Amino acid sequence: MFDLTALITKLQTDTTYACSWAKAKEPSLLNDTDPPRIFVGYHSINALGHLGEGHTPDYYEAFSEDLSQGFQTQFTCAVNLVPTVWHAVYNSCSGWVPLEPEKEYTGIYHSGGGVMGLDNGRIWWLDNWRMDFPRANPMPGVIG
Repeated sequence: MFDLTALITKLQTDTTYACSWAKAKEPSLLNDTDPPRIFVGYHSINALGHLGEGHTPDYYEAFSEDLSQGFQTQFTCAVNLVPTVWHAVYNSCSGWVPLEPEKEYTGIYHSGGGVMGLDNGRIWWLDNWRMDFPRANPMPGVIG
């Protein structure tokens, strides 16, 4: 499992918005002048064996993943800032490879999202992301 602490640091640096761990409760949307905030949380771990483009019996085929880790980014902001904040988060996360030895084998990609709440001219938005660790992984200790 990949530790998301590095992602929190990257998002805060890249976007300049405050970024922290997601909490179990809905963030406040009361103050319509609050600056954008980003939250990060773990989502899922899947070890299905064939998550990519297809099944393969070849152990070294990089598109048949052994492990997929999902995580979520959430943000709150004024409704009119949604496109700006969303693009900042997307540009920071998409394609990033947090583990240098994995750069030839995996990357983070967007896998869906949408509105979680809307009140007082503010929005709470959530996006799901995924990072696959393929069978050709040069760091078997990282995934198992």
